[in-house]
Amino acid sequence: MEAASEHPVSLAIVNKHPETSPQVQAGGFRAVVGRGAVGEIDGRKVEVGKPSWVGRRRRVPAEIAYARRSAETRGQTMVFVAADAHVCGAISVGDNAITAQAIADQAGIDEVIADVLPDGKVDARRTTDAAATAARSEPHRPPP
Repeated sequence: MEAASEHPVSLAIVNKHPETSPQVQAGGFRAVVGRGAVGEIDGRKVEVGKPSWVGRRRRVPAEIAYARRSAETRGQTMVFVAADAHVCGAISVGDNAITAQAIADQAGIDEVIADVLPDGKVDARRTTDAAATAARSEPHRPPP
């Protein structure tokens, strides 16, 4: 599945250990913007992506839910893998609100914008750019 995607996270997963990455072709591959990807492998519907999307209509096994919580407290992001009706795996990657906040805390950044779908990223950028421009335009006035 990941080999069929152009998403940077997918490419990182495939490139991490190319010698062990399965060379299985996903049929009917379709990227779902901001959520993940869906396809068919060996006659099974496979979804890979955000836990909230992959797990939306499926029971998440306790060990996978625990792995997700554990990874997120360390500032990592999990990608869930489902085959048919079952969440069957998770891969630690690295981009969510908890990760963003952990990095911001380390860097001394006050405002964090995270978990934004691709279409919303343009609006978020415009808003922060406008605020930064306004802040630079105001003359500095020392307190009385």
